[in-house]
Amino acid sequence: MHCYCKKPSIVSLLLVVIGLLLQSSFFFCGVVHAQHPTAEAEVGEHGQVRLPQDVLVMAESLVILSEGSMSQQDAVDIATIIDAAKKDKDTKIMLLKMKAENPEAFAGTAEMGKLELTQGLVQAYQELKLLDVLFQDKERALKEMDKEGLIEKGKLSMYKKNPDLLEADTRKGLYFVFVAMAEALEFM
Repeated sequence: MHCYCKKPSIVSLLLVVIGLLLQSSFFFCGVVHAQHPTAEAEVGEHGQVRLPQDVLVMAESLVILSEGSMSQQDAVDIATIIDAAKKDKDTKIMLLKMKAENPEAFAGTAEMGKLELTQGLVQAYQELKLLDVLFQDKERALKEMDKEGLIEKGKLSMYKKNPDLLEADTRKGLYFVFVAMAEALEFM
């Protein structure tokens, strides 16, 4: 997966948070999938898609925060996912619980600049999109993630028996990173 950050701190933060989530037993139920943005859109009489104004404003803010490095389409997709996440009760509960139970997971974001947080948000979004590709071969995904040290040794046998659980936990972990970055950027 490609890193768009200049400092290793985003990568380190992402890996630490994913590792924490894969090692913990707490996961939330609702995951808004990156490939299926769910903002309420309207289709005009000539086939043009109209998104809610707040989503468009958020997308423009993301492009500005990224100093122009984010595509307009990625900004709209990310803003759409954030909009859906803000409306999702499970996501709200997950954020509150994680802030209470793992304040260290959010501590690192307080020291990051807006550009770095935005790059982390984009990276989490792109990695969420790549999960379908990664898990096309679930056994290989398991081996690669184990080789990278992303799986706690005590859970390795459980994931070998149920690779779908690894995919679900990984998706949830990346979604949490995405939401944590959005929260740090004050979009949530």
